[in-house]
Amino acid sequence: MRLGVVGDDGTVVPVVPARRRGTNRRRRWAMPAAAAGVAAAVIGATALATGTLTASGPDHVPAIAQPAPADTIQYSLTDSNWNYTDAELRGSLLDYISPGTIVGTTENSGIDKCVRQVSAQVGLSPFAVDQGFYNGQEANILLFWQDQAKNTVRVHVVGPQCENVRKPGLAHWE
Repeated sequence: MRLGVVGDDGTVVPVVPARRRGTNRRRRWAMPAAAAGVAAAVIGATALATGTLTASGPDHVPAIAQPAPADTIQYSLTDSNWNYTDAELRGSLLDYISPGTIVGTTENSGIDKCVRQVSAQVGLSPFAVDQGFYNGQEANILLFWQDQAKNTVRVHVVGPQCENVRKPGLAHWE
């Protein structure tokens, strides 16, 4: 049986295998060289990133905890975006506020100013603040310990401009 290509006139033109050129021998070195180049680049980048090749190593400045200023109010701020109802704000609040993502604030932020204002009215510092909603309105829920031994908390609900949205009430933490 003859293999080939059918020409325009219907005859079979045999296919002549091409001669092997020396390119295969010339390309044998290319793959190991490329792999070695990639490996060197990865190792070099890792060494530079971690600082393992430096004689002195990376500069580590020990962190010393500074005491908080006296006027700083310490509280955990969460952003649950939960839509609270009156019934939920009278029950256990640990399930709503504790699992939320803790976010940071600056001392000049609106939420921090509002917390300071409400804290001055109450005479206590809150231990937890949650950014969420109250009956569909944007609100901040501030929790103050009423009686920590009995897990009783005082709940203040204020709007974005720090206005009272709900009369302060009592709830349970756990």
